[in-house]
Amino acid sequence: MNLTKCIVTKKHLLDCQGCFLKGCTDEEAEELINTTNPTGIDSRWKMKKTGNPYLKAPERVQCEMDTGREHITFEC
Repeated sequence: MNLTKCIVTKKHLLDCQGCFLKGCTDEEAEELINTTNPTGIDSRWKMKKTGNPYLKAPERVQCEMDTGREHITFEC
């Protein structure tokens, strides 16, 4: 697993956001965020999916600083 694929850009008590290389699968993104920045409790980070009432943007958002990366939001 290449941990350079994930950069944590925001972290709160119940959610966080990571910046990932494009092409990263949902499963790989979840594994990377949990490996690089565990929740600290029994539950793991799970990607916020379309239909989640707390998801305020698309599942994946283009990174403004790097066209080869995108942001994904997670909750625990």
